[in-house]
Order: sequence, then C-alpha cells, then structure tokens
Amino acid sequence: MPSLWRRGAVGGFRVTFIEDNRSLIMARTTFSIITVSCDQGSLLRGAIESALRHECVDIEHIIIERGATAESAQVASEYPHVLFIQEPFITESQALNCALSQATGDVVSILSPGERYCADAFAHVAEEIQRHPIVMGAVSLTSASGDVVEKIENMERSWFDSLKYWVARAMPSRVGVFFKREILLELGIEGDDAFDEGLRFVPDFDLWLRLQERHPFSLSLPTVVATSPVSYSKVSASYQRELSRIYRRHCSRRIHPEQSLSFVVACDEPNDQFDVFIESIQGQSLPGLEVVLVDSRGTSASYDQLCYQASQYESRFRNLTFQVVPIHNDPQSKVTPVDRGVRAARSALVACVQPRGDMPKHFAVEVLRLFLRDEVGLVLPRLEKQVASQLFTIKHGTAVFNPTGPFSLASVAPIDYVVRKVAWLDCGRSLSYEKLFEREFVSKRLMVMMAHKAWRVVHEPLLSAEREASNSAEEPFRLYVNSLVVDELAREMKRSPFSIARANLGFGLVLSDDLWQAAQEVIRNIPEGSLVDDGELSIERLRAIVGERPAYGPARYVLAKALEGNGDARLAKVERSQWEDIHKDEKSSPLYGGVGVYGSKRP
Repeated sequence: MPSLWRRGAVGGFRVTFIEDNRSLIMARTTFSIITVSCDQGSLLRGAIESALRHECVDIEHIIIERGATAESAQVASEYPHVLFIQEPFITESQALNCALSQATGDVVSILSPGERYCADAFAHVAEEIQRHPIVMGAVSLTSASGDVVEKIENMERSWFDSLKYWVARAMPSRVGVFFKREILLELGIEGDDAFDEGLRFVPDFDLWLRLQERHPFSLSLPTVVATSPVSYSKVSASYQRELSRIYRRHCSRRIHPEQSLSFVVACDEPNDQFDVFIESIQGQSLPGLEVVLVDSRGTSASYDQLCYQASQYESRFRNLTFQVVPIHNDPQSKVTPVDRGVRAARSALVACVQPRGDMPKHFAVEVLRLFLRDEVGLVLPRLEKQVASQLFTIKHGTAVFNPTGPFSLASVAPIDYVVRKVAWLDCGRSLSYEKLFEREFVSKRLMVMMAHKAWRVVHEPLLSAEREASNSAEEPFRLYVNSLVVDELAREMKRSPFSIARANLGFGLVLSDDLWQAAQEVIRNIPEGSLVDDGELSIERLRAIVGERPAYGPARYVLAKALEGNGDARLAKVERSQWEDIHKDEKSSPLYGGVGVYGSKRP
C-alpha cells in the first residue's frame, strides 16, 4: 500500500485583508503544485520553499515519491500544506496521473525536485490566467553553481509548432506552463487519465498536444517564473522513438487518413492521356490509393461531367477510390484548386504530379519509404538536373535544400511534388493570384514555407525528367512572384515570433526588413484586382493597364505578345523594347534571383 497523508487543507496562506485587485485575484486562485520525485528528498525542501515564498496565494503541493527511501517523507512531513504519496516503482506517467486525481486547485503546475519558482511568479500567473486557461512563463536554465546559462522564453506557439519534436525548443519548458484544471474536464480528460501511462519519457508532450487542440499556447509572459537545472544528457533512441510515436498518433488524429496515398489532379476535362495516367496509378504495387479530381472550371455542368467521369473510372478501376472536389467561382474565395484538393484528400500523403503515364510500378511504395522520417514534409520526385542544382547543395555528401533556390527558378519550370498533409496544413492556405503563374507561385511558396516551418525538403528521382528546364530570359513575372512569396514569408514571421526564435536556432529562415520593404514596393506596382493573364485580356484593356502602371513590365510584355498575334509588328516591337528596358531594372533587384533568405542566423 502506498503511504499517504495530508497535513492541512489547500492553502495555509489565506489572507484576511485585501489591499488591491491583484491580491484579490490571487486570493481567489488556488494552485495545485505537482512534484514527482525518485529518491530526490535532498532537493525537495528547496522546491517546496520556492512555492511558499508567494504570499496571498492558496497552495497545495502534491508530492509523489516513486522511490523507496524515507528522506522525501521526512521532508514533506514538515510542511502542513503538502499531500505526500509514496508509491515505489511506478512510472512518471502513473505518478502524474495519481497527483492530478488528488488535485483540487484551480491552476495546475508541475515542478520537478530540482526546479524552483521565482518570486511573484504566481502573482503574474493568477492575473493572466483569468484571460486564458493556459499561461506560459519564461524559465531560466541554471548551472550547478546557480549561474543562469540560458533563458527559455516559452513563446506562444501553434499546435504545429509543438508537434515538430525535432525542432529545438518545440515543446515549452514544463515548469513554465500553468493550466486551469477545468480544461481537462472540458476536453473529457479525467485526472487519472491525463497522461498516457504507456509513455515513459515524454508524457507531457502528448498532453500538451491534446490541450492545444482546444486551447492554443497563445499567452506568454516575459517574466521568468522558474529556474531549472540545465541538463546535458544525451537523448536515447528509446526517447526519440517515443517522440515519434506521439507525433504519428497526433498526425493521424488531425488527418484521419483512410487511404495510403492520394493523387490530386486539377483538370478541365479528362482525355486519353489522363486515362493512361489513371492506369499507371492502377498498376501501383501499394493498395489503398485515392484519386482526387478537382474541377478547375468551377461550373455546375463541369462538376457534373467530372462526377460522371469519376463514376466511370470507379467501375473500371475497382481498387482505386475517386473523389471529385468542386471549385466555385466565388470572387471572395482565392484558394487554389490544388489547395482544395490536398485538404480534401483522405490520406496522410498527397501527390501533386503531372497526369502522365510514366509512373513506375513502385512509385507509391518508394514515396512511403521517403516519408518514414517524420521531419520530411515535401518530396520532389521529378527535377531536371539544372533545377535540382538550383534547389539543392551538396554538404558532406548529402543533398541539402537551399532556401534561396526557388527564387531563381524559371517561370515555366514544372515542379511535381508529394507532400505530407499535416505539413501542408502547417504552411497555411495557398491563395491564387492569377492563372499565368499560379503553378509557379504555389510551388515556390510551398518550398519556401516548408523550409521556414522546419519541414525537410528532399529530392529523389522517382519519375523521369524528360523536359529541359527553360533558360529563357523572358520571365516577366519572376520579380512579382518572388515578391509575393517574400511578403507572405515576412508576414508569417510577423505573426509568429516563435518562428523567428526557431530560425535563430537553425530551424527556419531569416529575412531582413529591407528585403520585405523592397517586396512591398514591388507589390504596390501590381494593378488592382488582377495580374495580367495572357490570352484573356483584350488589347484595349492591356493598353489601359500600361497607361495606369507604365512601370509594370508584365503588362507591356503581354501587350507586345498580343500585338504580335494581331499582326501589328511595329507596335509590338515598340512595346517589347520598352519591356526590355523595364526588365533590365527588374533583374537588378535583389528579389529577382537568389533572394537573401537564410537557414539559421544570417552570416
């Protein structure tokens, strides 16, 4: 039987005189401090005393001793507010559940024996937790001599940020997290079932992700609330496997995969070449494949036609699952067809490839092999040598993604990719700016955001690359596409300070303010409502755009092509000459070629 006693009720520190509103809040907020010890009685006194230094706060301190020695019991017996339970040889998860089942306070915090609360920590938390049920505070890591080695900010972060366990500081420091006990009940989590008892090393990782599904870690205090001894212990393989297990569990809960792999195709109308493509998917050696057909025309008639075609395919290819996704021509909805298709896919992995019939039999199996590494978010299966050399550099014999590479890609360079769906969701919605370069914008944005979000981008030649990459200097939209990508990256960094901190640790991209300002200057020159779409705008409309925005090169470029097509060679030559002058200036911009984004800190 475990030894258990309680000396006193919650809070031996009630106040009878309230001086200010802050004290009133503190007096009404009760704290349950949980400490799990394993024969660490010599450290417990300091942990207990660090909580007692806070006046005007009701505290209960629940100590679970997993060891068999009596020292912890002797220390705990000296403090009337401590609930002490000795249960030898249980796991940390079991001990935490035991403590939570006994907790009665409003706010829960977990304090290890070697950690210490700072003065006024509870006062700050009690005030802020009225606004949000989870509050994080900064934590100082200290050396054996007590010197501060590092300060962990415990910044606000998204569920996706916490999920990526391979990123330094992805999980907040546990002692800096305070949460209302009532949110466990709100999520249907019983106190004795909060921590997965099948986990030995990082049970809090699983709980944090469960809590963030409903309550994001969005309230962060700059105040240092606790100190924790710095640890230089090596992470074991068992520890890594447990992290991976939790990661995959929560990815599945987010995605609910029903198939092994989905193929997303935005199509106008299936043709004979498309039939060959479907047959190559049918011949894959991996079962459980899905084909998502996105109706890019966006009419009721085209959607009905595509649904009929899908039903015909299902009758011919019985081991494939088909899904048709409509695209409504809503001017308020600018989400790209491929974004709709990926989000609708019923698989954890989604292939967005050109509908050609050259897919090898083991393509799907090889894709699954590449994604066995949890940090892989994007696989590029078909790249020309020139494009591959732009996107990847060789370091120590390994191809490493170069985040400046996408900005140098030719506008017409086709990019096929297979994406982890949870990584796609992490990168946010892919918005459409215009048809002429939508494919280029989506692929550039995707690669850059993957690198910034600390997902790994890899290349393996699973599909044949027969085309030659374009070396054409006639890339009227490159500057504008690059500027839009830089602008979105900068806005993401503005929204998420954690992403900047992550990048400074080597997991993400760093961008200068000057480059963002240059991108905004370029974007301001883009005509309202539309970028130029070759073949859809009349010569009169193109002339009007040139008149309104004479420095907007793409308008002159497309106007020159339209005049050539109309047989007016003289005027076409004039417009092309003016475009070439503008394009020379565009090429001199730092946004035209290798844009200065960096992995880790800027050199």
